[in-house]
Amino acid sequence: MNSLKFNVVEKIIDNNKNLVENFLANRGIENPELFLNPQENEDEIETNPLDILSMEKSIDILKKSIDNEEHIGVLVDDDADGYTSSAALIRMIKEIRGNLLNIEWFFHENKSHGISGNILDELLKSDCDLIIIPDAASNDFLEQDLIHKAGKKLIILDHHNIDKTKEVEKRSKKYKDTYALVNNQLKNNDKKINTELTGAGVVYKFAQAYDNKYKTNTAEKILDLVATGQIADASDISQYEIRLFIDKGLKNIQSPILKFQFADKIEKGELIAPINLSFSIIPIINAISRIGSKEDKDLVLKSLLGYWDEDERILVTRRRKNKITGKMQPTEFEWSHYELAMESLKKIKAKQDKIVNKTKETMDQYLKVGNIAIVTVPEELIEFRSTTGLIANKFISEHMMPTLVLVEQEGNDLLSGSA
Repeated sequence: MNSLKFNVVEKIIDNNKNLVENFLANRGIENPELFLNPQENEDEIETNPLDILSMEKSIDILKKSIDNEEHIGVLVDDDADGYTSSAALIRMIKEIRGNLLNIEWFFHENKSHGISGNILDELLKSDCDLIIIPDAASNDFLEQDLIHKAGKKLIILDHHNIDKTKEVEKRSKKYKDTYALVNNQLKNNDKKINTELTGAGVVYKFAQAYDNKYKTNTAEKILDLVATGQIADASDISQYEIRLFIDKGLKNIQSPILKFQFADKIEKGELIAPINLSFSIIPIINAISRIGSKEDKDLVLKSLLGYWDEDERILVTRRRKNKITGKMQPTEFEWSHYELAMESLKKIKAKQDKIVNKTKETMDQYLKVGNIAIVTVPEELIEFRSTTGLIANKFISEHMMPTLVLVEQEGNDLLSGSA
């Protein structure tokens, strides 16, 4: 515990404010009214979607694609923000088209981000006319070029920092009406752009822009997924516009899997708070992104966007205890697709937790503790490389200090892992 240092924060007490206002002021909330009542102040706190660079161009590309009944492909990024932003985008397109025809989604084989690995070959070989990538690929310039050389249009809806902004400008001019990179981190003169938008938030702005120009009604129907993505990606949920998204989204749950997850709260009229998602559906989605198969990932996405009829029931048999005899026996139930999906997804989450605990115990013998905890292990010791961050968290909890979990790559001297 000697390594821990604490900063003393001077508390402010304003006798002209009530207890809640003083509490919020001491948490850095300068305007409690905007925070407490965001829906009453939407015009004041919302980013104009068309102020984000290339936004209008991006919605025009989608509109032409929909009008021409083109085949649209969506690349799903491997984390909770990636899944929710992709599900929100697909639901938006479904609302406009009226169905899911000519929409295809792509998953990485293993946990990856952007247009990396074998996924590029899948995109190039597909018969998609338009590729849309939410929450990734802003810096994948070579891959962007290859997609265009294959005769495909490309829209990127991202929030990650861009290393070379001139490369974006160059491609915007070169590809004109077949390329749009929309990213809230790019500066647009003196326009005020909310940099706290995650991939899901940028998709929401994309939907808003489309609604405003083409008189559709999709943005409000994806806000529950937008709220989930913003919470999952650790955005500043005290920021007024983000607070607005979350407040509206969690008060109007549309996604069937979220309805099932919070059925008790919804039935009782209880408020759903960000922490409820952080300790339920979000870790489940992240577990699937780390160790799930493509079929598991497909199940998550379909569950989020509402692929199946909510009222349809499937007859399943599960072993349950007989209340009279006390013995386990086969029992039949009528379950929805989403109840069945949640059962499968929870099993994968439990499998991940078991793998992490077992691997962490094996790694204990490799631990070195100084001013920082460092674990360096052979590659064959870890079943899923994508779990190194979770294992690092275990060591942090145990030793109360920063931790590195590093894996030795066979055949070279490189170490990689999580901090």
